[in-house]
Amino acid sequence: MASGKSTYLENAVLAAALTNVSFSAPATLYVALTTSTPTVGQTGATITEPVDANYTRVAITSAQWAAIASGSTHNTPALTTFFGAGAATGGFTITSIAIVDAGPAYHAAGNLLYFGDLSLSKLINAGDTASIAGSALTITET
Repeated sequence: MASGKSTYLENAVLAAALTNVSFSAPATLYVALTTSTPTVGQTGATITEPVDANYTRVAITSAQWAAIASGSTHNTPALTTFFGAGAATGGFTITSIAIVDAGPAYHAAGNLLYFGDLSLSKLINAGDTASIAGSALTITET
């Protein structure tokens, strides 16, 4: 399973830690579903998201992450509105997630921060919804 931190975020962290260049994390981030694994050099506009009229990225605020402990945190609420009442057309497989700093629109501009493959991919058909349970999305720095 592939997972990682984008080049953008790696550079921002290094600049903040080593060269006193400030980095301001946005108060709201967005979780995106992807149909292929993102790579470190991609952006919010270049990750491969589902093409569906009802798809949207789901917002998660800084207050909705658990307290960081041992280099790890997780979402506290369930993330449930990726397809609203259901996918309009479906016919695609979700393989990964991405955390980006722009949304909620599909392929909104902005930066990719973190990404990772799902433990099991999920076929989305017309009328299906998708969700991520509370505490199921974990980010760990190693």
